[in-house]
Amino acid sequence: MKLAAWPVFGRIDFARSRLFETHDVDEARQRAARALLPHDLRVDAAGARTFRARMDVLAMGPLTVCRMAWNAAVEIDVGTLDDDYLLCLPVRGNAECRNGAVRFTAARGSAVLAGGGERFQLQASADYEPIIVRLARKAVDDAWQALSGDEPRRPIRFGPVMPTDGNAWRAIEPVLKILADEADPDAGESRPRHLHARLQDMLATTMLLNQPHSLARQRLPAVGTPAARVRRAEAYMLERLGDTLTLTGIASAVGLPTRTLQWAFQSAHGMGPMQWLRRQRLLAVREALQVHPAPRIADTALAYGFSHLGEFSRHYRQEFRETPSDTVRQRL
Repeated sequence: MKLAAWPVFGRIDFARSRLFETHDVDEARQRAARALLPHDLRVDAAGARTFRARMDVLAMGPLTVCRMAWNAAVEIDVGTLDDDYLLCLPVRGNAECRNGAVRFTAARGSAVLAGGGERFQLQASADYEPIIVRLARKAVDDAWQALSGDEPRRPIRFGPVMPTDGNAWRAIEPVLKILADEADPDAGESRPRHLHARLQDMLATTMLLNQPHSLARQRLPAVGTPAARVRRAEAYMLERLGDTLTLTGIASAVGLPTRTLQWAFQSAHGMGPMQWLRRQRLLAVREALQVHPAPRIADTALAYGFSHLGEFSRHYRQEFRETPSDTVRQRL
């Protein structure tokens, strides 16, 4: 299925991760509850004739990414979301939603962010089909404590609607792009276990820095001159494009906590420092491949810090809309 509304997930064949497809309402409710969250699912008599629920699930450690459909108008009550947040991306159809006291429509063109200790309910059209990313409240609480130094006393409540033409979505989309790359069943060999937790942390931090929420007016600790710190980090990374660099190491080199460095890069570039570093490495490889005679592609990628050639090729295509070989051929 083409996911024109959410190109960030467009290359994933969700059907390869089909958990179930059923005409039975009770089975759909029970199996979805085990994979995602307990909820109440109701279908009226007319909908019962066409009801065919399906759920595709990509488990990523503490994160869950899924696609759902019911083929009937349904009412869903997730109850109070004390321990989890749901980022819902409607692919088609629409749903009338209520998160606590806030009512809104979920449809293409806006993401939905539910949770924060609020009760989440929705009435969905028969063709409603969302992609859902679940992340833990603990990840959001930990991210806020790292940013502010204070542990939140109650669940953080986010603004539930995130338009795709807004700044928050533009900041979160690159994180979801990384998430989609790692969630893709075709991504190849298994990833280190810590990577999925790192992705959840990136998503939580980006949400806190860009989406309105109940603690947004609280001042974050000053970071000195953010532009100067960013320039120092940029220079440090550009001088070491071929080295093995970590976020912790970069932050230590420029004298910043890792979360503060992330905040500074998000503010300056709309992406984290490691995403920025990867883009600079890709640009360096492309420039090297455009000289005559061109060096070997694999040697060039390795020289600029890409240890996994499959990932390098995938990111290169995504960045430049061409393969490394295409770049070499165009030079001739």
